[in-house]
Amino acid sequence: TEAGAEPETEAEAETETETETETEPETEAETEAETETETEAEAEAETEAETEAETETEAETEAEAETEAETETEAEAETEAETETEAEAETEAETESEALAR
Repeated sequence: TEAGAEPETEAEAETETETETETEPETEAETEAETETETEAEAEAETEAETEAETETEAETEAEAETEAETETEAEAETEAETETEAEAETEAETESEALAR
């Protein structure tokens, strides 16, 4: 004890003992509840990560589909332009042939 400190009274000693008893190690039920809560939190975090990954995948898939559609549209436009150019050249050649035949 500190110098000048009075010795503990019986009531103080009892209160201290009660407090120590109350702060005894957790009961099995408390430990289980804590473990369940931790497991639930982990499961939620995992689900959240999966949802994020799914959303990313969906966004990537949409971007890929968009790119594919654009590529197809460009290819179609190119083919159409080539076909028109060929048709025009053919028509022009025929017109020239007819003119020469006259």
